[in-house]
Amino acid sequence: MTPSKVLAGRAAGEFYVTHFAQPSLLRVGHHFHEDATLCVLLRGAARDAFQSKTVECGPGGVIFRPPQEGHSHQYGSSGAVALVIEVPSRWLRARAPLQSLSEVQFGQRPPALVDSAQLISQLRDNNVSEPELEESCLALLSLFEPETGCACHSEGVGQVRTLLEDDFVQNHSLAELSRIASLHPAYLVNAFRKRYGCSIGQFRRKRRVAFALDKLWNTDAPISVVALESGFYDQSHCTNEIRRHTRRTPAQLRRLMGARL
Repeated sequence: MTPSKVLAGRAAGEFYVTHFAQPSLLRVGHHFHEDATLCVLLRGAARDAFQSKTVECGPGGVIFRPPQEGHSHQYGSSGAVALVIEVPSRWLRARAPLQSLSEVQFGQRPPALVDSAQLISQLRDNNVSEPELEESCLALLSLFEPETGCACHSEGVGQVRTLLEDDFVQNHSLAELSRIASLHPAYLVNAFRKRYGCSIGQFRRKRRVAFALDKLWNTDAPISVVALESGFYDQSHCTNEIRRHTRRTPAQLRRLMGARL
């Protein structure tokens, strides 16, 4: 890793985490890393070119690159700020069944911004231990673990998740979500929690926080405006929810991004 500006970096168990910034329109030629890398773009835009495909990445985009996977970078007109986790080959070998981590993976996953904000906050906090950092890294790496088949993986549960991803500002009632899923409300609640590891309400709040973080890091909009656009009642509600997830206020998280290069 040779970023133009390192904002923070720490070891996290077997991983190493770097919060970094790149200047506008920077091009990095073809290269590879000895270790695998998982990168979450937080601000700006980037294009990664691999042998078989090119990936256009915006805030919330997550890319996993296996060890020695050749690629090049091109950053947008506003540069980029990102978080990268270096994953040693020995860790991957110990988890050989995870075939999804043996090839290039990409997803535009805005909720990853919430886990990233928490990890960035932890990087600056000397009271946070390496095991805690490692747990946060694993949460991001789990984005590309294959889903295992079970009864809760019905099409209806997936439809509810898609709705909450796309229309998170609205407070959809459980009755409405149950009709969309064609499931009894009690079954939907249990199935959703088993499948995604959180309640419907928690998922919706996390999606709102992710949207707010995107706006905080990629626009100059006032926090009060960001709060309303994200679906919160007011600025105080937004601040409390973000602080609950990241231990930082919106203003503090904005400053952690550093000045644009």
